[in-house]
Amino acid sequence: MNKRTIWIIIISMGIALMGSIILQMYWIRLTLSEQEIQFDREVTEVLVGVVDEIDKRESKYLEVLANLSRIDYEKQSNEIVNQPIEIRLGHKKGAYFIDSLLKKAVNKLGAGQSYHYGVYADRDSGFVVMDNKFTVPSLSSSRSKSKMSGGLYSTHYKTDLFPNSIGSGKLYLYLPKRNQIIWSDLIPYAIGSLLFTFLILACFAYTIYIIQRQKKISDMKNDFINNMTHEFKTPIATISLASDSINNPSIITNPDKVQRFTKIISQENKRMLGQVEKVLQMAQLEKKDLQLKLTDINLHELLQNISEHVNLQIKGKKGNLELALDASDPMMQGDLTHISNILYNLLDNANKYTPDIPEIKVSTRNINNGIEISIQDNGIGISRENQKFIFEKFYRVSTGNVHDVKGFGLGLSYVKVMVDAHHGQIGVKSILGKGSTFNLYFPKRQNKNA
Repeated sequence: MNKRTIWIIIISMGIALMGSIILQMYWIRLTLSEQEIQFDREVTEVLVGVVDEIDKRESKYLEVLANLSRIDYEKQSNEIVNQPIEIRLGHKKGAYFIDSLLKKAVNKLGAGQSYHYGVYADRDSGFVVMDNKFTVPSLSSSRSKSKMSGGLYSTHYKTDLFPNSIGSGKLYLYLPKRNQIIWSDLIPYAIGSLLFTFLILACFAYTIYIIQRQKKISDMKNDFINNMTHEFKTPIATISLASDSINNPSIITNPDKVQRFTKIISQENKRMLGQVEKVLQMAQLEKKDLQLKLTDINLHELLQNISEHVNLQIKGKKGNLELALDASDPMMQGDLTHISNILYNLLDNANKYTPDIPEIKVSTRNINNGIEISIQDNGIGISRENQKFIFEKFYRVSTGNVHDVKGFGLGLSYVKVMVDAHHGQIGVKSILGKGSTFNLYFPKRQNKNA
C-alpha cells in the first residue's frame, strides 16, 4: 500500500467520521427542538386546564350564591365580572386553589415543586398574586426586573384569565428547571452518542497508528528483501562464474586452477550460509530459545583482541582506533561468543558508517556494580527520528537505492537482544552528520534464576 493510498483512506475515514458527528449533532438538535415544542404544548394545556377549573369554581360559587340570595344567576354574574380580579379569585382561598391545581399538573410534567406562578391584572398592569401571596400591582410592576418576580415577567407560559370582562387578567407560570426537564430524556442518548463518538475516534486513531506501523513494517520488509538480494547476488554470481570456469576444457585439466575455483566456491558458499545463519539466529532469539554459556570474561582483553581485527579495516581507511580502558575491574560474567559479537558489531558499524577518516574511541569505567563501555565515532550519525527504531529487527536507516553499507538490518537488533539477555542496558546518543556514541552496561554477575 503506497503513501497516497494511505492518505486517501485516512482522509475518507476522517470525512466519514466528521459527517457522522455532524449528523448526530443535527438529530440531537432536532430532537431537542421537538422536545421543547412538545413540552411547551403540555405546559400550555396545563394552564388552560387550570383556568377551566377556576371558571368552573366561579360558576359553582355563583350558583350557590344565587340560590341563597334568590337573585337571578345572570344578574349575579354581571355583578361579579365588574369586580377586580383579586375579588373574583376569592383572595387567599383562590390563590391556594390555583396553587394546588398547578402543583398536581407540574408534578406530572416532571418539574417537582420547582415552579412560580402569578396572576396578572390587566386593569392594574401588574401582578395581584405571586406564589400564594397577594401583592400591590403598582409595587409588583416597579419590581418586575427584581428577584421578587421569580422570572414571571420573562416566562412565555401564560394564558388569559376571565377574558372579556373588567376583571380580566392572565395566569403566568415560570419553570426554573425547564431546560433540565427537556434535557432529562435526551441526556442518556446524548451521553451514549458522545461515548460512541469517542470510541469511534479512538478506533480511528488506533487504525491510523496500525496503518502507519504496517507501512513501516512493509518498508522494512522491502528494504530487507533488497538488502538480501544485494547480499546474495555477488556470491551467487561468483559461484556461477567459478562453476562455468571449472567446466571449461582448458581449466578442468589444470588441477591448480580447479582447486582455486573450488576454494572460491567454498568461501562464497560459507558467506551465504553465514547470512542465512544470522536470520535463523534472530528467529531463535525471538522464540526465547537461548541458552547462555556463562564464563568469566575480561572485557579489556576481549576489547584489545577485537580491536586488532577491526583496526586493520580502520587503518585501511587511514583512520585511528583509541582505547581508553579505565575500568579498575574489567571482569564480568557472560557468554563469550555473544559478548564478542556485540562488541565486534558495534565497532564494525562505527567503521562502516564513517565514510571519511574514522576516529573511533572505546572507553570503559565501573559503575553500579558493573562495567560501562562507550564506543564513540565521527560517522554519519543517526537522526532523532531513526534513533527510536534502530534496535528493531530488519530496520535500516533509509538511503534510497544506495547500498554502500551491506547488511540485513539485524546487527543492532541482535545486539539489543543479547544485551537484554545479559540483563544489561544499551543506549545511543547521536547527532546527524557528526557521529554517534553507543553506551553499554553489563552487571558483573548474572542471576541464573532471572
